[in-house]
Amino acid sequence: MKQAAWRKPTDVKLTFGKNVDFVQSDRGSRLAVFNIHGNHYRLIAAIHYLEEHPVKGRVYVLSILSHEEYDENRWKREL
Repeated sequence: MKQAAWRKPTDVKLTFGKNVDFVQSDRGSRLAVFNIHGNHYRLIAAIHYLEEHPVKGRVYVLSILSHEEYDENRWKREL
């Protein structure tokens, strides 16, 4: 991610393919959900894109959950 210069979610999808999905929390936040460790865990992040300066964009890790915790959907209300 350090070397990434993403301008939009499709750029992230090109980098991570099926290992990333984009979801909306109950509070309206658009979040990236990464499958990690062989799909056993989920890393939920907020990605702040900077169209004019993509290398200065930021990725904020909000939560790391087991697959089971993720499926409970509590995180959707919390984030």
